[in-house]
Amino acid sequence: MLFPYPSMAGSGDRMAIAWAVTGLSPNLSLGIDPPPPGLKHSCQGLDFDTRGGNDCAQVSIFHTCKGSNNCHAQGGCGFVQVTTGGGNCSNSGGAKSPAPAGNCGSVLATRKFGGTCGWPPPPPSTFYSAPSDNKCSTLGGCAVPISASQLYPSQGMMQIFDFETDPTTKDITSDPICRMRYNVGDLVHNVAYKAFAEVMEYRQTPAKDNPPPSDLRLAFPPST
Repeated sequence: MLFPYPSMAGSGDRMAIAWAVTGLSPNLSLGIDPPPPGLKHSCQGLDFDTRGGNDCAQVSIFHTCKGSNNCHAQGGCGFVQVTTGGGNCSNSGGAKSPAPAGNCGSVLATRKFGGTCGWPPPPPSTFYSAPSDNKCSTLGGCAVPISASQLYPSQGMMQIFDFETDPTTKDITSDPICRMRYNVGDLVHNVAYKAFAEVMEYRQTPAKDNPPPSDLRLAFPPST
């Protein structure tokens, strides 16, 4: 599923919505505050540091286009990108490989016992980043926050990553833990939350409930 031009053109819709709702247009000359240090998150309820909740990503994390997210866990709208390629992983801690063959839903058994007994046949050879779970910059989707009505037009298999911060260097590493299938017509945010919940299960700190969509996510149209 290649990156479509309409997603970039759709950023104009968001500007128009902000103007229609507030009666104001953004002053782009003012800039925004820098993002806080540490692992960021892409959208409502997907904060790895707090186990989720109703919070949305900070405005300094919002981005409109593929490749314009800065680092790990900031991929958004569901225009999935393959987990290979992109030259920036080494600049942000890198990613461990190879990925395990196990399917999500059994990550605790994988960690405790190892092996792939009882799992289905190996999945396809191409794997994609889950929304909010891309292993580094340029490997995530676009348009954060995620529209509440964004759907997947195709199906595939996602590689799910956990993230760890080196206490000395502060680099963030992306650790592959399991794989998850997504289907045609799935809500992108629901898929993002399912991937998030898998990471939380792996950490043995269950995720908070998936929050109902915020007004902002309800107002934003799909990116295509």
